[in-house]
Amino acid sequence: MHRGDFDQAAHDAMYILDRCAASLHEPETALIRTREATEHFGPSAGHTILRRPGEYFRCLVNLGAELVINAFYDEARDVHTTLEALMAEYAPGAFPRLDWTRTNGVLADYRAGAIDVTEAVRRQHEVVAEHRVPADPFYVENALAVYLTLAGSGAAALDVFDRLHEQLERMQRPEASTLYLISANRCGTRYAIGDHEAAHAEWVALSDLVVQIPYATRKYHVARHELLEEVMRRRHATSPIELDECLLGLGRFGRLWDQLGRGFRLPEVEWWH
Repeated sequence: MHRGDFDQAAHDAMYILDRCAASLHEPETALIRTREATEHFGPSAGHTILRRPGEYFRCLVNLGAELVINAFYDEARDVHTTLEALMAEYAPGAFPRLDWTRTNGVLADYRAGAIDVTEAVRRQHEVVAEHRVPADPFYVENALAVYLTLAGSGAAALDVFDRLHEQLERMQRPEASTLYLISANRCGTRYAIGDHEAAHAEWVALSDLVVQIPYATRKYHVARHELLEEVMRRRHATSPIELDECLLGLGRFGRLWDQLGRGFRLPEVEWWH
């Protein structure tokens, strides 16, 4: 007999591990496990009261993120509708880090084509204004800066990226994936607004950083970095939208390349604890 068969806490613990599957597994596998965890912590048949609403919230956030990374954008939007309904049922402050949740929601809508980049800028500005966490603004303000770049406001985007980069440099040991995220998107913006030579040189230097990303998706980030280096070296795809979409026609990476193969990285933020 497995302990999970009679110990509810042990059973929950196994599904919490499934909810964190993206920390160890490829996106396709992580999506399956996160979906199972969400079903486990979600409402039971014939019942509306949640046994662990906080854990169900985290599962929904992760499920929405995994649907985005696997390019199931419409389904990700449905999950975020469920998330918003869940948050509306509880008092303000019941759930943590709404900056992450709402950033993922804007991303799902943008990728699905439900909003254009101008509306993405407006909504992400609202997320930053209402939910920004000063000690950890990186994902939320990175998203704002990317949307600004894609909307043609590269100078404003660089102001955001420069501030985030300076904050990371003041940290004793910034996470490699976050430092690469901000550095690469800043570099891409510089390239897209015409600073081709300096941006290409910086992109080459970032090759040592991208390989330090510790997650299961590292191989996609490395491949993307190498392919974009050639684009920059040849001075191709010089507008923000062209740079963002120039690799999407490559057929060997599967459907998740529509999210991971972009010139500007918009991460799908998840709870891994």
